[in-house]
Amino acid sequence: MVAGQSSGTAFGLPHGNPEDKGKLPDRRNSPPPGPPGDEDPGMGSGGGMPGDPPPGGGNGGGGGGGGGGGGGGNPGGGLPGGIPGRYGGGIPPPGGKGKVRPPDIFTGDCHKSQAFIDSLWLLFTGDPTRFTSHNVKIATALSYISGENVDYWVRNKIESAQYLGLGTWYDFVRDFTLVFAPLNEAENAILVLEQLNLKSDSTIHEFNGKYNELIRKSRIFDAQARLSYYRNALPAWLRTKISTSYPVPKTIEQWIERATDIYEADAYDQAINQRRKGFRSFRRTPQKKVR
Repeated sequence: MVAGQSSGTAFGLPHGNPEDKGKLPDRRNSPPPGPPGDEDPGMGSGGGMPGDPPPGGGNGGGGGGGGGGGGGGNPGGGLPGGIPGRYGGGIPPPGGKGKVRPPDIFTGDCHKSQAFIDSLWLLFTGDPTRFTSHNVKIATALSYISGENVDYWVRNKIESAQYLGLGTWYDFVRDFTLVFAPLNEAENAILVLEQLNLKSDSTIHEFNGKYNELIRKSRIFDAQARLSYYRNALPAWLRTKISTSYPVPKTIEQWIERATDIYEADAYDQAINQRRKGFRSFRRTPQKKVR
């Protein structure tokens, strides 16, 4: 039996005279409909579960028959498309109160500088609809930097931004790292970088990975300085081949790519030559005749 039907009838009409067959029931004595928002949450009212107040005290907006909820009022009225849900379908409210934990206030502790940048990255990635521009990201980061050891840096950033702008997020991370990253780590990385070289017992890919790791830790951002360290770490024969190749690479990315191609091609040729030498040195042992 379908809900709302009366027993003994085909369409839920009340029992009465046969003349009333096909007529709509008289609803003049029916109670008036309740105020907006009292509808069934599953019928497009835009509300949440029964008894749940809309966030912020606002209404979620009335929905039409098929479920067009969440039209107006507080943003917690429902998901786009009129899909009802608890507090608007569980969309995290603004203000860093979603699933991603906001970063701790950075007070100038150099040992916590990388963790601070990582926390900001998680915050921006977890809510990309809010952090859509470099200005929003940098302004948010500055709001989490406070203390007597860092207030001067924030003030300088704000003052220079009024004339030059805040720049890109990459520029901010670079400037922040130059000032607040641990000095010992950078100094040690530079010392190792100066002694780095492509050894015969390592591959070109292992060498490139080690170089990139040391560059990141050393806080060297100048492109020419990075290229100089890479060239000096290569063996002389490889530097010569790269410099005389065409077109001559100019950037560090081009040098890494060309060095990888030439090194792998040379390793392949050496393997082929070794195999050929092995075939040449092979001598067939004569078999004794059996009488």
